[in-house]
Amino acid sequence: MNKKLLIAICIAIILCVIGLVYGSITCVKFLRLNNIYKALDEHVARENYMLTTIATYKDSQTVTKMYYKNGIGKMVAANGIYTWIKDENVYVVDEEAKELNLITDDSFSGVVKKDSFALLVPGYSYNTLGRLVFAGDVNNKISTEKMGGVKYYKIESKDENATKRIWISSTMNYLVKAEIEFPNGEKINYDYSIKFEETLDSQLLLPDITDYTLKSDTGIDLEVKNFLTEE
Repeated sequence: MNKKLLIAICIAIILCVIGLVYGSITCVKFLRLNNIYKALDEHVARENYMLTTIATYKDSQTVTKMYYKNGIGKMVAANGIYTWIKDENVYVVDEEAKELNLITDDSFSGVVKKDSFALLVPGYSYNTLGRLVFAGDVNNKISTEKMGGVKYYKIESKDENATKRIWISSTMNYLVKAEIEFPNGEKINYDYSIKFEETLDSQLLLPDITDYTLKSDTGIDLEVKNFLTEE
């Protein structure tokens, strides 16, 4: 057999094996991720949740709370100021200053919707093709890890800015904790606590705003920078 032909056949076989291994790994990742996404869809369909997030950076902590029930969303920042959304109308409410700020910027990140907690999971917002591409990216990994005797799914993604890791309950399929590690070694840690179908109407009510001053797009900093939310 011609030597060049033999080399070409060997290269082709090696490439086929690599492709088969890569394809198998991608399929396993895609199926695991898709099972998580399907379970998240079921949680989203409840349209009732409350999520507490504790973000820790060095020695400081920031606590935020999200509430959602039947079309009304609310996020309370550490300083007590909160966002409130109903029928696509978004407001930032400062009860102490008696100010109501109408937000018209579509890129405003402080909006709580029925799937906001699910969007914290990488890849959830993508369509089927996007999810397949996400699974096929060698920088994105999914594995299992035990903490305190409990099994979790661990999703890790990496880019030039940071490495992101999240842990998801293997039984309930929602986010439990996350961390972002920057190239200089610094980390931001997130601990999540979520409850479904326990949000009360009273937790979403606006105060009497008769005497409030109405403003528009004031650029209030809600002290929340959610590095995991995907638009």
